[in-house]
Amino acid sequence: MALVLALGASDSGAPRDRTAPSTPTNLRVTALTQTSATIASDPSTDNVGVRSYSLWAEGLSGVQSVLAPQTSATWAGLEPGTAYTFRVTAFDAQYNASSPSAPLAVTIPADCGTVDAERPVGGGRDSVDGSAALDA
Repeated sequence: MALVLALGASDSGAPRDRTAPSTPTNLRVTALTQTSATIASDPSTDNVGVRSYSLWAEGLSGVQSVLAPQTSATWAGLEPGTAYTFRVTAFDAQYNASSPSAPLAVTIPADCGTVDAERPVGGGRDSVDGSAALDA
């Protein structure tokens, strides 16, 4: 018995969860400034429960992570007038990762102040240009 425990057997005897959460969907910008973007997604589902979400962007180092049930995160320190491509990954308590979300292209505005983007953009396009696409 001691040998089994030394090999890392679980005390509970329950099988390890190997099911990843569903892929985050409906990525959207909820706020945009000259130096930051807040990105939200619809909640993912999981057989045990989603624990966290990680927002990352191609070409940027690091991630912004939030604990569920929160589904939005803000990335600060962005360059005005620059385009970024964001994705979100969901994790459960066993660190099973979902597939990355579809990409969301966001262009940081050069001079428009803060944009409230709490609505879908451009008839289903998966991109946001802070200076034009958010017009009513």
